[in-house]
Amino acid sequence: MYTRMRSRIRKQAGLVSPAALLLAAALSLILPANAGATDDSIALRTQKPLEHVIFDLEYAASVHNFTLVGRNSMSDAMRHAGAEEPPESIVLQMCQMDAVRRVLEADPAMIRYMPCRVAAYQDGEEVVVTTLLIPEDSGDEDTDAAARELNELMKQIVRYGAEP
Repeated sequence: MYTRMRSRIRKQAGLVSPAALLLAAALSLILPANAGATDDSIALRTQKPLEHVIFDLEYAASVHNFTLVGRNSMSDAMRHAGAEEPPESIVLQMCQMDAVRRVLEADPAMIRYMPCRVAAYQDGEEVVVTTLLIPEDSGDEDTDAAARELNELMKQIVRYGAEP
């Protein structure tokens, strides 16, 4: 009874269920690589298995002195929400403390881009490795220089994860 009433209230109010929100977030991961990509992202494809990509991403992050602060399996979350066969997808959250310190000292509002994230997801026979980059056009030279430095590190990590 409660579930039916809750569902009816959601429909009447135009609310979306948590499972639908989770599915929408996951679908954003499985769009074709570079679909709508701009200069603020990088997405590369590889034939490597997802597990190898994740291992290589974690290794590259450690080489560049990044600390892994989170690892989320979107596919596990979707399965938990009821999806039967979601595409495999992992999001790694990481920080390179020196670079982040410089970015935040230049502009504390840049915290909204932290921690840095790299996503890897299965797209057919390929794995897509992608990250969003920090804007480099704030108008403040210190902020932009720190953002460029951090973006270059993130690009290197993505490239290493996608290398054969």
